[in-house]
This record gives sequence, C-alpha cells and structure tokens, in this order.
Amino acid sequence: MIILIPVNGYIANKAKILQIRQMKNKDERVKLMNEILSGIKVLKLYAWEPSFEEQVLSIRSKEMKVLKHAAYLNAGTSFIWTCAPFLVSK
Repeated sequence: MIILIPVNGYIANKAKILQIRQMKNKDERVKLMNEILSGIKVLKLYAWEPSFEEQVLSIRSKEMKVLKHAAYLNAGTSFIWTCAPFLVSK
C-alpha cells in the first residue's frame, strides 16, 4: 500500500497537467466561438464558414485528445485502487 502513495501522487500530477491543458484548449475554442457568433453577418457575407469550421475542429480535436488521455489515466487509477486490496492480501 505504501508503494501506491507515490504512484497516486504521480498520477494526480499528470491529471492536473492534463486538466490545465484541457482548460487552455477550451478557452481557445470558446473565444473563437464568441468571435464567430459576434461577427456572424460578416462571416456569412464573405463565405468564411469553412475556414472558421476548420479552426474550431482543429481546436476541438486537440481538446478531445487531452480528454482521451485523461480518461485513460482515470481508468488506470481506478484499476490500481481496485486491485490494491487484492495485491496487499497476497
């Protein structure tokens, strides 16, 4: 059990880093969406929808990558803490 404490600290640090990265991506995406919504008339007038769509989708793909890493990390943490009592008892 004592060995798992530093492992848990490492995993918590990784989760914190991933959450910070996710928030930066989310802020960037929300900022772009606000820009799009505030200038929707101009965007439609000059037919810039595909360009802005690509920008939003690229930011969203970065965000999804971070979320996937966070989900794997959480699954690993749950697995370790579920197996810990069985490993200690043997």
